[in-house]
Amino acid sequence: MWIQAKSKDLSYLDIVKEHIVHRKRLNYISSRIDNSAPRLRPHVLQNLKGKILNETKQDKINNSNKILVDKLIKLSSRENSTQNNLRDASWRHKKFEDLSLSIENSRILQKLRDSKSHYSSEKLKNEYKYSFKLKKMLQKQSFRFYKHNLSNGGLNAEKVNLNLSQT
Repeated sequence: MWIQAKSKDLSYLDIVKEHIVHRKRLNYISSRIDNSAPRLRPHVLQNLKGKILNETKQDKINNSNKILVDKLIKLSSRENSTQNNLRDASWRHKKFEDLSLSIENSRILQKLRDSKSHYSSEKLKNEYKYSFKLKKMLQKQSFRFYKHNLSNGGLNAEKVNLNLSQT
């Protein structure tokens, strides 16, 4: 018995020594892979290609705007007496259409103002009171409902006895 106890103690001491050696090795371990931050690349930060593309797009937009302005100036500089007469006639016609539309809109608005609502406020209030009363009755008598019947989407009429004349 005494020999077995001594061997257990020795095996425990061996385990402790191995653990201490393992811890020392872990303290002096170094990584095999470089984990430092990558080098800074200033050309990537500046995004020169993106800037060049944006400048070319802006140049194209400016050129098309310049061409458009030139065309508008050219059109506005031309004057023709027949075009002016046509413009005046079409302007008068548009003005007349606008006036007739506004008169028609005011007539429709007046009709809407004069018409009475088809909904009776008293009837709506009574319907609300009745539905509120039904809701309260269902809440009070909810113990009469079987839960599995409600999950099927229907009520079992034999199990539900509601008296709607109660308040």
